[in-house]
Amino acid sequence: MNDAVRPHEGVRKLMHTLLVGAPKTPYDDENDELQDFLKEAAYLTTQDLSEMGTQIETLSATRRNRARVRYLAALMPTKSLHELTNSIHYVMDNAHLTISDVRDILRGGKRDVPLTKIQMIGRLLIEGKSLRHTAKEVGVSYETVSRIESFVGIQEARRLKLVDFACDAVREGWSVRNFATAAGIPKSTAHLMLIKARQVLKELGDSNE
Repeated sequence: MNDAVRPHEGVRKLMHTLLVGAPKTPYDDENDELQDFLKEAAYLTTQDLSEMGTQIETLSATRRNRARVRYLAALMPTKSLHELTNSIHYVMDNAHLTISDVRDILRGGKRDVPLTKIQMIGRLLIEGKSLRHTAKEVGVSYETVSRIESFVGIQEARRLKLVDFACDAVREGWSVRNFATAAGIPKSTAHLMLIKARQVLKELGDSNE
C-alpha cells in the first residue's frame, strides 16, 4: 500500500453517492487533466463547470457567479494567476469565454477576497485543517471558508481519499495504530474510518467478514 490516496473507483463512487448524492453526470474518464482537477472537489461535476461557464457568458456575471469562479482557485493553491487562468478557462470548457474574461474575474475587485487568500484556504483544507482553524489562520471570516468548502468540497474529497486508504488497510489487516500513523490522523478518527471502510466493502461485496 505505497500510495495512501490511490483511488479505487468503485469505493469512491459509492462513497460519493452516500455522502453527497448521485453525480449529475458521469465523469469523463478520458480527460485526465479534468479528472485530476475534479478528484480534489467532492461537490463539483463536469456539468457544474459547464453551467458555470454558460452563466458567466450569458448573464451579467453576478457577484455570486464571479465568486464561484474565483473559489476554484482553492483547488490549485500553488498556481500563479497565469496558470490559474489557463486551467480554469480549460475546465469550464466554454468557447465563448476568453482567457481575458477569466483573468479579469480572478483578479477580482476591492470588495473581493484576495486570490492568494482563497488559495491559502484551499491549501489548509487540503491539509485537513478545520474550517475555523483555516479562517483564523488566513484572516477571513468563517462564512467565507464555509462558502468555499460548500461549493467545491475539498474536505469531503479528502474524506473520500481516506476511505479509499482505509479500505486498503482493512483488506490488508492493518491495526488502528498502523493506519492512524500512515494516514496522519488521530487514532479515534482512524477507528471510525476503518469501521466505515468495512461497511463500504460489505456494500461492494468485497468483505471477508
